[in-house]
Amino acid sequence: MTNATKIPINEIKINKISQRDIADTAADELCMWQCEIFMGWSYGRRLNADLPCPTLEDLNRLNDLAIAQGGLRKKDSQNSANGFVANHEINFRLGGGPEGYVKKYEYFKDAGFEKVVNLLQWGVLVELRDEGRHSLIANGSYVESGKAYLSVVDPWPKTDDTRMDCSRLMTQRLVGGRWVDSRSIECFAWYYKEGSNPQWV
Repeated sequence: MTNATKIPINEIKINKISQRDIADTAADELCMWQCEIFMGWSYGRRLNADLPCPTLEDLNRLNDLAIAQGGLRKKDSQNSANGFVANHEINFRLGGGPEGYVKKYEYFKDAGFEKVVNLLQWGVLVELRDEGRHSLIANGSYVESGKAYLSVVDPWPKTDDTRMDCSRLMTQRLVGGRWVDSRSIECFAWYYKEGSNPQWV
């Protein structure tokens, strides 16, 4: 049902940008990189509430910087080598994240979706990872018809998933007014202060 009562828990509004629009010959492979840029912005916004959310123009500029500084493996000065992320922390800082934070992946089977909900309540975006093939951004959570969901921003336009069913760890999209299953999500990623207990931001 698409008209069921929806009870929002939280939502971090971000600009929806297709990774294919980024000026890089490997744009089709930039999903993880794009997530890291937005995650850096969300952490930076905790320190500066006026920090503007990245636009496509920003992503094009930051893409060149990531290539130059080693966040992305380099093909040439304006294009990455297959969108390969060479350094998670450089990309995080380019997005506006503070120094000294490192990326951590956790499996849902070990940590549970509740940790993602808690991180979102701290105001930080979380990366969702599909068996090592694709990354999406979790930017909110809500309850609908008694079930918990994560709101999702999908940088890949061909799927354009918009939520994850937390009970099945399955992303979904609306097709003809009905929810259709898309990707099975195994793990999530976030950043924590190096040297601290990696439990919370």
